[in-house]
Amino acid sequence: MSQTSKTIRTANARNENKITVVIGNAPSAQQWDLYHSPTIVCNRGVFDHIADHCVIIDRFCIAELIDSLPQGVEYWTKTSPLELPPGFKQIEAPGIDSGSLAIHLAQTLYPNNTTVCVGFDGILRENTNNRYTYKFRGHTHRAKAQTYERYRSQAIKLAQTAPTLFVGNVPDSELEVIDYESAVQMVRE
Repeated sequence: MSQTSKTIRTANARNENKITVVIGNAPSAQQWDLYHSPTIVCNRGVFDHIADHCVIIDRFCIAELIDSLPQGVEYWTKTSPLELPPGFKQIEAPGIDSGSLAIHLAQTLYPNNTTVCVGFDGILRENTNNRYTYKFRGHTHRAKAQTYERYRSQAIKLAQTAPTLFVGNVPDSELEVIDYESAVQMVRE
């Protein structure tokens, strides 16, 4: 039995095949075309994927998108001294990025589910391109490597508190990684 099959079987046995999908901002998320409830997306992912929840931390992104956000989605942001955007709920942020907050939200709202994270290439050190974050700021550069290391360290902490799988191509000694086909199989079961 392959390690991936053992991972899926263990997750299924542990959680009776209850899954929460979290879709991050990396380019690999573009290939994800399945809807599974519950699904949590980050930032502009709400325009590319059907979702139940959307996490947006950056106030500039909120300001740009607030008038065009799809209906029927619960919107979340981190607890802040700033005014809460209309229609948003707040949650205490474990880190500094929307991906960490989305994983934390999945673990908080669905504590008995396995969280399957798609589009977290930077955290997996596979690719630091980002589909959304800098578009609304007019930036053309990527975040610095140390920024992704901070995101990664927070993801590792969160993955230690609840069953969390990351969809990727390269094994990782600190995070449990499954390939894309295995993630699709998990969601469809």
